Formats: sequence, C-alpha cells, structure tokens
Amino acid sequence: MVFRRIKSELQNLFSRKNQGSLKQAILFVDELIGMGYLKFSDERYHSTIRDQLIESVQQGYIYTEIDENCVGLDRRSYPADSEELAEGNIGECIRQFLSILQMEKVPIENVVDQRSQERYEVVIDGRAFLIYDDEYVHKTLDIHHGADLWTLASLRTLEIVNLFLEEAGSKERLYFHRGGNDGYVWFLTEDMYQHYLNHLDLIIQNEQFKTSSQMREALYVPECDDK
Repeated sequence: MVFRRIKSELQNLFSRKNQGSLKQAILFVDELIGMGYLKFSDERYHSTIRDQLIESVQQGYIYTEIDENCVGLDRRSYPADSEELAEGNIGECIRQFLSILQMEKVPIENVVDQRSQERYEVVIDGRAFLIYDDEYVHKTLDIHHGADLWTLASLRTLEIVNLFLEEAGSKERLYFHRGGNDGYVWFLTEDMYQHYLNHLDLIIQNEQFKTSSQMREALYVPECDDK
C-alpha cells in the first residue's frame, strides 16, 4: 500500500501544474481547521498537520503523513483498497476507525465480514448489510463489460458507515478518495466538503473526494435492502 502510494505521488509530481499559491493554501487550510478538521487528531501534532496540509494543498491535494498502518496523521483518512474491499475486507476497513465512530456517538462493538462464493455481507452488531450476491450482481451490473465489484464494494462502504453516522446525528460523513488499489476513505463534515467544493481549483482531478451519490452515478446499482 505504501509503495503504491509513493508511486502514485511520483506520477502526480510529473503531471500536476502549480495548483495554488502559498497564500491560497494557508487560507484554505486555516478555514478548514476552523471548521474542526483537527478534532480527531492528537493535539501534539496540530501544528505539524497544518504545515503538511498547507504544503500538500500547494501541490494540488489534501494529505498528511501516514503511519505504519497507512492511517493519516489527521486521523480522518484511512486506507480502503477497493480490490480488498470487494474481496471481503469491508469489515476490516471499518474496524480501523471504530474509535472515530465512537467519538461520533456510534458505539459499534462487533463488525464481521461474511463472504462465500455466492454472497458477501457485513454484519454490524447483528445488522446484516448486503454487499453483493450472485443474483444481485447479474441483475444489476453490466456483465458485458464486467461486474465492477471494486466500485460496488467501495460504494457500499460509504453507504453503510454514513447510515450509522446519520442515525447517530453526527455531522461527519465518509467520502472516497482516489480509488482502486490506492483508495482511501475520508471523514469530513458537510461544511468541510462544501469548503472543499468551493476551492476545487486548488485540487487536481484524481485527488478529489467522491460522495456515495457520485459513485452510484458511475455504477447503476439499486438501493440495497439494509436490515
């Protein structure tokens, strides 16, 4: 995961243009921080995170240093390899940020991936969430071009987590970043996301966040029946 991210960063380095001035980056980051961006991170690293955000925004993306588990120093960004999600690791992905969910009044205790050749579900504290099954895949995806289970699994990850956040009355929502083997999920409030949308000129296209609605538009999948 780390090596793929480094490779991607190098590719971006040669393809990006000068995205924004230092002044623009500082204004963008300080407004973002003023909205509570640092609430999940260790106070000892707030100054470092600010510096890293400013530097990254100047280069056209939002990024902080990652730890040995590829989790961002801001504790808002978590690895979500789309291929691994589709292969039955959505629960594992969610378990990375259970402490964040608990801070948002979502006290999840048990997350289990249940996958067979015919069906994949994620069971959260007894609630079963369908990711896909054979019938579901064949009825809803364009088999001629191949069933894009990577996109479907990434979409369902957002939908499931956001359902719990909404039920808890949290202002935080989960967004997808990049995708494929370099996928990440990112916590942002609606205000933070709107702030980001208002400054899209600072962010290169393949570094932009995706909502579940945007992902659903790219892949026709009717709503799943969540229990």
